[in-house]
Amino acid sequence: AAPLQTLDPHERNAAGNNSVIDHIFDTLIARDSREALRPALAESWLARDATTWDFKLRRGVLWHDGTPCTADDVIASLSRAAALPDGASSFGQFTRRIESVGRVDSHTLRIKTRHPYPLLVHDLASIRIVQASAADAGAWHLGTGPYKLKQFVAGKFVLLERNDNYWGARPAWQSLKLRFIADAAQRMAALLAGEVQVIEDVGDEQL
Repeated sequence: AAPLQTLDPHERNAAGNNSVIDHIFDTLIARDSREALRPALAESWLARDATTWDFKLRRGVLWHDGTPCTADDVIASLSRAAALPDGASSFGQFTRRIESVGRVDSHTLRIKTRHPYPLLVHDLASIRIVQASAADAGAWHLGTGPYKLKQFVAGKFVLLERNDNYWGARPAWQSLKLRFIADAAQRMAALLAGEVQVIEDVGDEQL
């Protein structure tokens, strides 16, 4: 229903953006259908003391260009999210309690918070991880997620292609085309005509 405003996963926290971006990028920690936390790029985490957390990264995760995902990418992503302009739609709100992020080794991350903050793991479930070497070069569309970006036409559609090197369960479809149809009646008409297979935000009057 809502057009994609940006493909940058740290620029604007909005439902329309997130619903597309989640196909391309992963977070350290994910949420299941019941909002319970589960491992994603971080396969485990441990609170060493009241303000220190260690995160063990999943090995064998590859970026869409085939390079490995490491702790350096996570450090760069958290720093980038924190540095972008603050505001209600900023992902910086999820990094405010972080004092420092350090690299223990290539697949171990240590995060210190400014004060005891048990909700850190919930905040990290909202920050997508981008490739350190590409993020500030404008190539932030490279993710580790189940689908790769193939084409984006602003205000019209996004075309995604399956990532056959994805670390998780193999995606069901080879490709996805996500169309933006703002008008609810037009979305329903497209569904009934067979132009699309699934729509969102169905109004009560259309049920």
